[in-house]
Amino acid sequence: MMPFEEPLESFLRALPAAVVTDRRGVIVFANARFAELFGYAPSELAGVPLRAFIPGCARILARGDSTPDAWLSMQGLRQDGTPLVVEVSASPVRVGRRRYTASVVREKQEDWAKSALGAIAQGLTSWADANFFRALVSGMARRLGVRHALVGELIPGTTRVSTLAVWSGDDFADNFEFEIAGTPCAGIMTSRICAYERGVRRQFPHDERAHRLKLESFLSVPLRDATGTRLGLLALADTGPLTVTRDLSDLMILLAGRAGAALEQRYQMESLRVRARLLDAAGQAIVAVDAQGLVTHWNRAAESLFGWTSSDVIGRHALTLLPSWATRQYSDGLARALLGSETWSGEFTMPRRDGSELQGYATIVPLHDADGRVEGKVVVTTDVRELHAAQAAVKEEHRLLTSVIESTADLIFAKDREGRYILANSAFADTVGMPVSEILGRSAADLMDADGAARSEEADRSVIETGSIAGVEAQVGRPDRERWILTTKSPLRNERGERSGVVGVSRDITRAKVAEQALRESEEMARDIINSVVAHIAVVDPAGEIIAVNDGWRRFGAANAAGQRTIDGIGMNYLEVCRRAASDSVGAAADVLCGLEDVITGRSTGFRMEYDCHSPEEQRWFVLWATPLVSGRRGVLVTHLDITAQRSNEEMRVRLRAAEESERFRRDLLRTVSHELRTPLAVIRGYLSTLLEYQDRVHTDEAHHMIAEADGAALHLDELIENVLTMSRLDYGMLVLDMHSLPLDDLLQGAVAAARPFIRRRLVNVTLPPERVLVTADPIWIRQMLLNLLDNARKYSGPEAPIEVRAEVLDAERVTVSVCDHGPGVPTEKLAAIFEPFERYRAAGNRHARGVGLGLAICAGIIAMHGERTWGTAAEGGGLCVTFTLKRAGSDGDMASAPTA
Repeated sequence: MMPFEEPLESFLRALPAAVVTDRRGVIVFANARFAELFGYAPSELAGVPLRAFIPGCARILARGDSTPDAWLSMQGLRQDGTPLVVEVSASPVRVGRRRYTASVVREKQEDWAKSALGAIAQGLTSWADANFFRALVSGMARRLGVRHALVGELIPGTTRVSTLAVWSGDDFADNFEFEIAGTPCAGIMTSRICAYERGVRRQFPHDERAHRLKLESFLSVPLRDATGTRLGLLALADTGPLTVTRDLSDLMILLAGRAGAALEQRYQMESLRVRARLLDAAGQAIVAVDAQGLVTHWNRAAESLFGWTSSDVIGRHALTLLPSWATRQYSDGLARALLGSETWSGEFTMPRRDGSELQGYATIVPLHDADGRVEGKVVVTTDVRELHAAQAAVKEEHRLLTSVIESTADLIFAKDREGRYILANSAFADTVGMPVSEILGRSAADLMDADGAARSEEADRSVIETGSIAGVEAQVGRPDRERWILTTKSPLRNERGERSGVVGVSRDITRAKVAEQALRESEEMARDIINSVVAHIAVVDPAGEIIAVNDGWRRFGAANAAGQRTIDGIGMNYLEVCRRAASDSVGAAADVLCGLEDVITGRSTGFRMEYDCHSPEEQRWFVLWATPLVSGRRGVLVTHLDITAQRSNEEMRVRLRAAEESERFRRDLLRTVSHELRTPLAVIRGYLSTLLEYQDRVHTDEAHHMIAEADGAALHLDELIENVLTMSRLDYGMLVLDMHSLPLDDLLQGAVAAARPFIRRRLVNVTLPPERVLVTADPIWIRQMLLNLLDNARKYSGPEAPIEVRAEVLDAERVTVSVCDHGPGVPTEKLAAIFEPFERYRAAGNRHARGVGLGLAICAGIIAMHGERTWGTAAEGGGLCVTFTLKRAGSDGDMASAPTA
């Protein structure tokens, strides 16, 4: 097996258990007893590294020069995987010029706990990674014959444990957090070793078997760091009782020590990784050296700046990085800076690895240990050229800032403490109508009216004195070009931080002012609509107090000589008035009181009652409606309507029924108007409030978009009001027709031409009778009705779908006109309802079509005023056809004398 002389080989064979290894630790000779000790045949051992049998063999070789009597305890591993504790004595052996190590091995009788620890330790591959913790718990469970084992780290500030590794039923369970049932982890951690003979559930919640698992015993030991701080928990558990022996306790303590050290090292390694990442992420070169000047850290910026990689320099003295000629030049100064105890900073020039010259600025700071001794230095270096580049960047930023100030549409200016302008951009100069050169040195009194200048100067003083931000509105510019400006002012500070003036940013809000005026006019129009209602209306809050009345209420009170408080109405308690009248047994006051209270409290959705209010001079009847507000605000709308005339005869009773329908219409009108008016008003007010509140942050394009959206909402509001007024005229029979004889083809072609602005390029096919036909109609209202039908067809069909307009002679007296679309259509059972006010059918593809459901009702009403009828049918191929009839004006002989369009 080896070129030993016979006496030496015989000696080795006679030893109890002996092995000889070369300089690389490979076995060149092993006697029979050594092979028997580890479970091998002697012929199987030659050429095998000794570490396969004794993992700690590096220490054996390191002590090869020790005396033969020096025995070292090691952990061995037999061929069958069972561990054994051995003692090894190593001695050097020379054969010719070659050097070997001869080791004598004997089995050491250890206690049970240390033997078990050795067995478990065979599977531990490192101190800190996941494999270590998995090997630990699986080795514990297998060695000790228990079903479950786990190791986990304590979550700071809680009694919960986050598991690092869990062994359950011969397999690893998923990581999870847990808390021992009935025993907080804080209690477990207070004792050195704790055993619990009680049911412990939810140990392995991700395992289906765990739902039926009931552990009868639990043994745990805390994991601690070098300072004694609790880090986690090492535990055993089983479905049967655990016998807690001294050996088991000692083994758990030994394992906890190794697990605690591994967990502490894991924390330390993670901390080191974080710090290393932070240093590598730094933009400056950071180098650390120990007290002897040896490099201990070299970040990536240092690699880039100096040219050496960290693997080139770690462990080398910093001065050895310089070439010989540079060492002579820099060694004294650098040595004093690197090895001294003082902080140093300054510029320097030195060569890089490639010989190029580095002009840098360095700061060298000493690191002290707990006793105040210098244990190293940290060197932070920046290329001076980067500083120069930074200065150039500052100049570029200044240029860019100036460019931004000049290019922005906002007005930017600055004043000194005396109120004189010291800065003004071109937008400011353009607004006030003066060049910048003439603005500088002037005050606000030179640029705006006296009131505006006084407000501006007062705001300046407030900003300078308090350091707060202020806003002020003012009118500026020439009389023929006056603009509204909103200015936000903040303090201007000098290099010492003292308030030395005011800096302001102004925005032209002229358009917003105009839009605000339009909003006020729209609100006034809405009030006018409510006041135009004939009925006497009062709005009552949940407490019964009147919060609003219309002009009809005021006129009724004045006509009946009521007191001024009753005429004004607001502030009176409607319920109290009813209660007093009910207590005096006045008419139906008790019924009114009960009905109003039901509506206010929500017990009823509405109340209606007719009542009389006679006087010696005349008899009068009224009808009262009480309906809850539909705008989301709590309250009730109370309406009184004089129905005396309707009660006088049968015709008036018919009108009363019509009034009831009218009231339903008005109720729907008020409900719809209160909702639909708010939608465009909310859009207008929302955009205006945004412009007013965030004007200094809203871009000009965004402001234009907001104003355009507000304008569109105002147009929609105007269209809504026009439809409401038209429907009101129809409802009250106030629509007056101006009848004429009209050519049917001119009427239809003219309506299609007038509709072009909103139907745009949509194809409209017009089909006319072969002969020229005259009809009797009001040209304005029929034209408006046709425009409504064309717009309705556009809304409810796709952008490419054509619109069909067909006219046919029905008989000698009438013609029919149809407007058809190719949209989703209307179900047959819904066709009659679409001509009722406020009724809309929304198909799935047209949910965003705007409207309140008055368009078709107005069309049907206009045709009804002509004495004709309107109906709806399904169009061929899908869609809706709205058809109406018109009277013919006369025979073909009358055509020559008829007016033409």
